[in-house]
Order: sequence, then structure tokens, then C-alpha cells
Amino acid sequence: MAGKPWIGFAVRKAPGRSVLLVQDVAEDGPAHKAGLRAGDEIKEISGRPVVDSQTFKSMYKQWKVGDYITMEVVRDHSTKTVNLQISERVREEVRDPPPLRTVDDIENILKDSDKLEKCSAHIFNICDDDCSGLVTRDEFSNTLSGWFSNQLKMDVTKENMNKVFDDYDRDKSGFIRKSEFTPVCKECLKFILKNKSGGTHSGGTHADPHGGVTPAGTPAGNFPPANSSPVTTKNKKSFLEKCCPCCPCVKKKK
Repeated sequence: MAGKPWIGFAVRKAPGRSVLLVQDVAEDGPAHKAGLRAGDEIKEISGRPVVDSQTFKSMYKQWKVGDYITMEVVRDHSTKTVNLQISERVREEVRDPPPLRTVDDIENILKDSDKLEKCSAHIFNICDDDCSGLVTRDEFSNTLSGWFSNQLKMDVTKENMNKVFDDYDRDKSGFIRKSEFTPVCKECLKFILKNKSGGTHSGGTHADPHGGVTPAGTPAGNFPPANSSPVTTKNKKSFLEKCCPCCPCVKKKK
């Protein structure tokens, strides 16, 4: 049985016009591979005019994994044809992500580019609960703070992380793609390290994410599995419905 269809882009209504625009495109997703770009104005899909979110939503509900759709879009005052194949949402698992519980953990991650990449990829996967390939700032800040121990949370706020996210959301779409995520994660970790008032933590014990400790020499543990994330699809749905009520990247919870 085929899984949930994935088109890899979000849409929004153009202000003051009966037109839908491509809000953002997930890296390496079906839309990205087909050549769709953020800002494209959608005129038709498979020969059917698309003028509002309800039309788009009803069309999306009929699509299945493996289907092909032909999109007529306007870009730079020229009409272009984009042929897109509907894919299936698949979550890429990251094996053995580095722990993120203590100041020492943060220092180790920042010193090792491989650990940083793995850490960022794992956090992105957990943030991207619906496998859309796009992460909102609420998903980022809620998820990242969920893995900090109490001693780390004391020196960072959701507003701090939101600011970092906004600084790297250069196109102001409200989303971060996977290719953009590592610098965002790195900047947040550097911010925490810089503002840690209690100094570095070393020896004796390791901080537990719930405020407890484990004996020295005992691994502090990796991130919780994706299904224990404090972020749910509801977060993304709530965010997207404000600017993009028809966004098909939102997976309804059963």
C-alpha cells in the first residue's frame, strides 16, 4: 500500500489577487527536482485553473504516489511548464547522533564538523514531523529546547532561538530547508555556549534532560527517538494555516 503523497512545496494566496503562489520548496523533493521555484505563480495544474486554496486542496486529495501532474506557472513574466511526479514521504533516520545534554556535549559538537552535520540532520528530522522537507521556526525552537538539560535551558529562551532562525530565513518564507539547517543549528549552539553563565560542565556527573544526573563515565544518552518529540504536526499545521491554509505539507493526525 502506497504511503502519504508528497509534492514538496507549500503555497500561499497572493495578497489582493485570486492567484496562488509557491511559498517554498523542499530541497530534493518532487517540486525541487521538477524545477518549481518559490515565488512561481500557479496558473493551471493538469489543465485545470487554480485560483484559490480550496481548488488546490481538492486536487491534492485526489493525487496518489506515482501520479504525474503538469503545472503551468508564471515566472519572470514568462509561462513555464513543470512536470512533477508525486512521491512518497520517507523519513531518513540518522544513526548514532551525538548527545546534546551538557556544555561539554555542545563543545564537542562544535569542534567536529561531522558531529555537527549529524546533530543537525537528526534535529531536522525530528522537527520535520510530517516529512515535508521544511521546518518552521516554532518547530525548530520547541524541538531543540526539548533536548536541553535544565542547566542549559537557564541561559536560552525560545525568543533567542527564534531570532537565530529568522536571521537565517533570508527569503522570509517562514521555513528552513535541510540544506540551510546546519548553520542555524550551529549558531544556536554557539549562542548557548557563549551565554552559559555557570561555565563549562565537566567531571563527576552528566546532566539529565529532566534535571537528574548520571554517574561520570556513563553516556549522557542521545536524543530521544522521533516519536517522543515534543513537536507535533499540529504545530506546523497551526503555523501554515495562517499564511497557507491549503498547504498539502501538513499531515492530518489520525
